[in-house]
Amino acid sequence: MKKYKNTIIISIVSVLLVIFVVSLPFLYFLHVSTWKYKVEDFDRFENDFETMIDFTKEYFESKETDLATKKFIYTGYDTVSKNYTLWDYSVEDPQKIDITKEVQASLNVIANSAFDQRVDSNFHSISYHADKICFGIDNGQYCLVYTFNDNKPKFEGESKRVYTDKIKENWYHVVFR
Repeated sequence: MKKYKNTIIISIVSVLLVIFVVSLPFLYFLHVSTWKYKVEDFDRFENDFETMIDFTKEYFESKETDLATKKFIYTGYDTVSKNYTLWDYSVEDPQKIDITKEVQASLNVIANSAFDQRVDSNFHSISYHADKICFGIDNGQYCLVYTFNDNKPKFEGESKRVYTDKIKENWYHVVFR
């Protein structure tokens, strides 16, 4: 009887071990593919993102608009000056935004270096929300988020699953799948 119990226990443990070992590559792939677009070296670019946060807050708070509604700034590229540009899409007729040299330098660093340079993952937009500012990429599957209150960012009405990973105080990686 004791031998029978030991055989059952060994069999169950063996099956569980095999399931675990077989699932490891899948779990690794799932983790890697979920976070494949994230800003890899955030600390290196933190000052540039902070510059853009300050600029975005000042820009929208200086306008007489409802700050509770989402506002968009899209990036563009000026082939003449070889600089990235910002366009305000929160107004009826989109307008190019004048920016300082400091903001221009940070924008160029973020657009050229912070995000993965694959075709579908280039830096695309900044969206201002009542509780956060998001830096998004072309394919819409990832954004780097700064929250004003350090709470985990929420995206009401989002039809995709949302995964968040805290980087440091106020900063989060967010993936939409």
